[in-house]
Amino acid sequence: MGITHLLNRSITIERWAGTYDDYGNPIYSAAEDIPARIFKKNEMTRDIEGKEVVSTTQIFIESTATTKDRITLPAGEKPLIISVSDVDDYSGYHHTVIHT
Repeated sequence: MGITHLLNRSITIERWAGTYDDYGNPIYSAAEDIPARIFKKNEMTRDIEGKEVVSTTQIFIESTATTKDRITLPAGEKPLIISVSDVDDYSGYHHTVIHT
């Protein structure tokens, strides 16, 4: 059983396409809305370089994401993604946690 029944909000995600334009700017896919559960609390986490930093928002989704993606929260905030963790259970992939 997944976490679908807990996802009471939605976020907009623009996934990094893996390439850059002629000016060196990342290229993103079209924005898509995905169900999410959002918690606003300070929590220690590690960024992609392994440094301990404070995450102010944790977002649970049943989709993949990377630190290079862009997200928009329901209030219009566009926070930087600090880290992304895939959570597994006994049967494999379960959900993803985004730390911002």
